[in-house]
Parts: sequence; C-alpha cells; structure tokens
Amino acid sequence: MLAVGVSPSIETYNFLLGGLSGAGLMTKAEELFGEMKNRGFVPNASTYDILVSGHGKIGNKKEAIRLYCEMTRGTSPNSSTYNILICGWCKISEHPELERNLKRSYRDEAKRLLTDMNEKGYVPCESTLRCISSTLARPGKKADARRLLKELYIKKNI
Repeated sequence: MLAVGVSPSIETYNFLLGGLSGAGLMTKAEELFGEMKNRGFVPNASTYDILVSGHGKIGNKKEAIRLYCEMTRGTSPNSSTYNILICGWCKISEHPELERNLKRSYRDEAKRLLTDMNEKGYVPCESTLRCISSTLARPGKKADARRLLKELYIKKNI
C-alpha cells in the first residue's frame, strides 16, 4: 500500500492483524502492531481484541494479559474483550498436558475476569456462558457452577 502512495487506516491494520493472528503468526502480528503505533495510529478495542485473542489461542497468557493491561491504560475493554479472554482461559485450562496448578490458575483468571466484566455492567455472550459452565462444572464444583450461571442468566434477561 505504502509503495503505491496509499496510506493504511486503523481498519486496514486491524484486518491485517486479524489475518496474521488467525494464522498463528503472532510474532509478525506484533511487528505490524509496532509499525502501526510507530506510524502514529492509536490502537482501538478491536486491535487489542485481535491480539489478545491470538495470544490466548496459542496459550501465551503472559502476553495476552500484558496487552490487556496496556489496553486498559488507554482504551476501555469492552464486552468482546472480556468474552475473548474468558473463553481463551477456559479452553486452555482444559488442556490435558497442563499441570494441575496451571489449570487452576487459568480457571481462577477466567473467574476474576468474569467478576470484573459483571462489575462493569457487561453481560457474557452465550459462547462465554458455555465456556464458563463446561470449565466450572467439575466434580465437586457443580453447585458453584449452577449458582454462577443462574446469576448470569438472570442478569442477561434483565
């Protein structure tokens, strides 16, 4: 684009970041993200959602949280951001090769984000509710899962 004199927009960058992220090319996505910021573009919620989702899908919790924290300093996370993080942590916590404490860490982070989401007035989407229910409905935790889901469904219907 630049070679032919056309300047990209934030939407163009988000589209390219989405393609790289979807292909699991997070190093290239981060390079493009840096270029975007160096050119004076301010990342928006969609930009962060794309990058957080990409890092979450490959299990890079540290980078996803770093981006989430960076986002909160300049852009407010939206419902989509929370849904991406919560589902990502729930799915990662179900990987059989993870040790027990790490699985618990991902589940605890998902619950913390769900609480934060609710405190900010956002309601989880249906897929997030499914992720939460399947992750929390573990032996010995079914009553907690039912209670939490009941609260969320009541809030969603209001």
